[in-house]
Amino acid sequence: SALTFSAVYSAVRILADGVASLPLTLYRREDDGDRHREESNLSRLLGQRPSSDLTSFTWRRAMMSHALLWGNAVSQISRSGGVPSALWPIEPWRVRLERDASGALLYSVDGGAVRLKSADVVHIAAFGTNPSGWGISPIQMARESIGHALSAERFGGSFFGNASRPSGILEYPHKLDDERRQQLAAQWKAANSGPSNTGSTVILESGMTWRQTSIPNTDAQFLESRNFQLSEIARFYRIPSHMLALNDRATFASVKEQQRSFYVDSLRPWLVQWEQELERKLLPGNGSLYFEFDVGAMLRSDARERWEVHRIAHDAGLKTKNEI
Repeated sequence: SALTFSAVYSAVRILADGVASLPLTLYRREDDGDRHREESNLSRLLGQRPSSDLTSFTWRRAMMSHALLWGNAVSQISRSGGVPSALWPIEPWRVRLERDASGALLYSVDGGAVRLKSADVVHIAAFGTNPSGWGISPIQMARESIGHALSAERFGGSFFGNASRPSGILEYPHKLDDERRQQLAAQWKAANSGPSNTGSTVILESGMTWRQTSIPNTDAQFLESRNFQLSEIARFYRIPSHMLALNDRATFASVKEQQRSFYVDSLRPWLVQWEQELERKLLPGNGSLYFEFDVGAMLRSDARERWEVHRIAHDAGLKTKNEI
């Protein structure tokens, strides 16, 4: 139901597509501090095809959608000869956290039909206070705001779609019987409804008058309330408001800065969690290998800013023309 509210749908798409579309690379850290791209079955698994059914993009987008809606995203790690060979997403509503007799964390699927060790599960979680790392559903936290917004949507559909208030009233000085009243209503509708009759001249008879009605301010204010609910969803998901089309007060410069802050405030916490979780579960004990999202294209400045940086570097003697 929450996804039928455009702001929730957009917020989930923005963050899920953002994580899914960034290149995810496996690097090897050298002793001299340099790094090199590592080409292996594991890098192809994460960067191209986590399983026979999913591409890397669709797998990451599904995982992020689960985390953004239910608060948790879970994938089982299949191994071949101890090496990860596939990642299979599990719907989060089927999973519960448990601990065995020794206190080790277990992921119980379908009421205990399957129990997976923590080492065999990739788990991406939304914000939460559970020390085991189980996240809280953002939808659950925002349920009041979303419910209010959906109510406003239903009101708007009824008000504008079904004309819950008449645009005007026909006043007649005498009493009308039911048959005459129905005839007048049918004649008025036929003469004045539809786009072909827009702007046509109305002829009234026998002392009949037309009185136009207006929308009360209390009803028209639902548009303001709707915009407020868009801002609420932007706050819950930590997304710049302009990305949900709330840019009436934004300038080009401010939107540009908000775009940069989208990475810092919105996307980066998710990327860090992804990188650390993949390294912990897929690269245990291997300190020289690590995963990293490539955010260079997202953070790249425009041409004018780049050339200004080059000019400063050249004038300060930090770079030669050939290096630039």
